Amino acid sequence: MKIFEQNWGQGEDESGTTIFAEILPSGELLISGEDYGKSVELFKGSDTYEYHLIIPEQDHQKLMMELLSVGFNSKRLLSFSRLQRICKNLGIKAESIDR
Repeated sequence: MKIFEQNWGQGEDESGTTIFAEILPSGELLISGEDYGKSVELFKGSDTYEYHLIIPEQDHQKLMMELLSVGFNSKRLLSFSRLQRICKNLGIKAESIDR
């Protein structure tokens, strides 16, 4: 399920970010993202960058409650790196994969 999408730039300089979430057959929560475009190429050397965060099934409820609290009490958007910090602060052993 697509949970976030943001695009910027135009024509040959179009860039963006897309974030997806799904429950895997194992019960784990997979949150994956892809950044693309010229700005990504300048930082990563390739015009696409993929990243994934896998949350163990037993931690879904703890994460959901914290995300509700953060969402209702914050003016900042939730970023992928912020989600990683939230997991770390909650003691959730989320697996992070970057490509």
